[in-house]
Amino acid sequence: PFLASTECKTCPAGTFSEANLTAGAPRPNLYPDTCAECPAGAFNTMTGGTGCVNCDPGSYAPFSSSTFCTLCEPGRATNDTKAPFCRVCPPGFKSHREVASLDCDICPGGTFSPRQSSTCSTCPPGSFSLAESESCTLCPPGSVSTSAGATSCDICAAGSFSEGNQSVCLLCAPGAYMDQANASACVKCTEGSFAEGGGRTSCTLCGYNSFAASGAASCERCEDTPVYLSSFFDSIEQAFLGTNTTGTAKTTDRDCRLRCEAGSAGIQR
Repeated sequence: PFLASTECKTCPAGTFSEANLTAGAPRPNLYPDTCAECPAGAFNTMTGGTGCVNCDPGSYAPFSSSTFCTLCEPGRATNDTKAPFCRVCPPGFKSHREVASLDCDICPGGTFSPRQSSTCSTCPPGSFSLAESESCTLCPPGSVSTSAGATSCDICAAGSFSEGNQSVCLLCAPGAYMDQANASACVKCTEGSFAEGGGRTSCTLCGYNSFAASGAASCERCEDTPVYLSSFFDSIEQAFLGTNTTGTAKTTDRDCRLRCEAGSAGIQR
């Protein structure tokens, strides 16, 4: 009943009024003159209600006098009964609305999520992540991840390299080598040596009768370099008669020497 009222009015949905108690019961207010509001976290769908219903875990009612509870939005969750709000999922966690979200689920290794996410995203090739990650980590130089969803990066073997954030290790180019694993670059062969083909772990010294500059994929032969023959009669003519070097690992054509016949001498020009 309402004060000075001659009739009882029905409480609207979202409010309630407890039933009157019998005379002598230990209650200070036997005859309420207003309908009480359902508190936040509780609701009442019916008119003439005598009480409110608490929101189930995974749902909430943010205001008083609510007539329904709302499921937690994507990226939020609550396992509390009578919740006035849902908590935000932290980075590395997710929740969705297919069912009432009681807790935020951990994103497994190889995936990531920012704050308040409904899904875990997969890390692309060239990166990785551990569980509960906010973002993916790029593979450092000397390592790769070949597929999506990696939880670690693989070390590049000797003869190959990676500059970082790559999905495959690159072979050393001809004329270069790498003798260690986990390399970010290959090293050029020094003068007097060569590396034929790719993926080499060492360079080979040039043999007799050949030479090479830095970064060579093969050695040049002295026979391909012009030398000159001077006879006792002072006649000069170009010749490609037998040549050689004084040792291995020679660096330029200046190291080529003519094997002269008797009575002649070689002049390098």
